[in-house]
Amino acid sequence: MEQIALKGDVNHDHQVNLIDAVLALRVMIGLDTSGETINLGGDVNGDSKIGIAEVIYILQKTAGLR
Repeated sequence: MEQIALKGDVNHDHQVNLIDAVLALRVMIGLDTSGETINLGGDVNGDSKIGIAEVIYILQKTAGLR
């Protein structure tokens, strides 16, 4: 059975945490992420990209605001 993607789970470890925020920031600024798994299913705003919307969502989620 395939597991549904978790919003904000950028590294696809089935958790939303600061590791996802850091990875999303690295993607945003164009740092090399070739050794990382980038999960586009973690997209939160439907644009099929990892960017600032995901970073904000992840930080809010880890702070308990979502």
